[in-house]
Amino acid sequence: MQDPGEDSNTGSPLVGRFRLPLAHDTVREIIRKVSPIAVTATLILLALFSLFVGPVRISWSSAWYIFIAQFNQILNSALTGIHHVISQVPAGVSLFSNTGSRYYTMPEYDIIVQIQEPIVLAAVIVGAALAVGGSTVQGIFRNPITEPYIIGISSGAALGATLTIAVPQFSSDFGAFSLQVNAFFFSLLVVYITYFTSYRRGSVPVTYLLLTGVAISIFVSSIVAFIIYTNTRLQSEVFFWLMGSLQQAGWADIYLVGGIVGVCVILTYMFSGELDALQMGEDYASSLGVRVEFTKMALLTLVALSVSACVSIAGLIGFVGLIIPHISRMLFGGTSRKSIPWSVALGAIFLLLANDIAVGLYAERVVPVGIITGMIGVPFFLFIMYRLSGGAYHA
Repeated sequence: MQDPGEDSNTGSPLVGRFRLPLAHDTVREIIRKVSPIAVTATLILLALFSLFVGPVRISWSSAWYIFIAQFNQILNSALTGIHHVISQVPAGVSLFSNTGSRYYTMPEYDIIVQIQEPIVLAAVIVGAALAVGGSTVQGIFRNPITEPYIIGISSGAALGATLTIAVPQFSSDFGAFSLQVNAFFFSLLVVYITYFTSYRRGSVPVTYLLLTGVAISIFVSSIVAFIIYTNTRLQSEVFFWLMGSLQQAGWADIYLVGGIVGVCVILTYMFSGELDALQMGEDYASSLGVRVEFTKMALLTLVALSVSACVSIAGLIGFVGLIIPHISRMLFGGTSRKSIPWSVALGAIFLLLANDIAVGLYAERVVPVGIITGMIGVPFFLFIMYRLSGGAYHA
């Protein structure tokens, strides 16, 4: 059975459809068959390459032995834990020789394991969450030029982070994690204020939700600007966070945020059919038995949770949620069952590449990755607007 919202010729949703600029259907089909392999290979190779991007040069041979040592350490820890439960299981084992430690130094080990790996994983997690969030809100709003931040996530996170730095009382409860916790909490708070402010006669019309989100985001951003303006010492501290950066990510962030994002992406994927129906209109979705208001609330909550968690550790990184869903639909078709999982991979690739550029652009400092994504995103946004004016998208 054909999925709701899928065109029988192109496999793209009728709302926000982006035609591949290829004349021959056979060539288009070949690209779509090759694309999964190419995207998967690119993600793996780029993630490995990104481990070596930085001011300190580490050889591939040293990195290989570091990976072996790390794998042995993880394996030994796992078996030791199992040994406490099942005594027949050996407490530790080494599948590979540990003699490779003479080929690397401890500073090199710390750079790879404690600095580079968390940054690479943060890029994968944040890129995936923003891309899936973008695909979801574009489906809910039936608008190809929306992204997750449109419902107030970015402004709420900025307010939480700014208050943490400016007001000592906000940084006393959670210690070193106060900024992340407050950014996460205020993001969710603004999203729910936006949602319930848009409530009209038992439902939340997407037009009201979109306009209310824009208005509240501007209002909250004005509060942030006022706080920064009246506390000049904050400007340098807040500025780097507002531009977005992955450089402060650590393993504790990866475990927590990775878990939140993983659960949210899986649950969002489970709503693929409902999301496709919503793209055809709320009346159409309701006629198919979709609980429209529950579905919108659930999906927006999942987007808010995953994106807020990412913003709390990486700051504001724009345009990922705008660009990637379109590329995913262009390559793999427009149904959510296809676009959501491939948005995960493409979002990770995009942010890994942007972060590599940010790190490698200057030898002596790291450019905030949000600047790089903005420089790429604005031309792409204008291209989308051009396609809209030319009728490439159909409302």
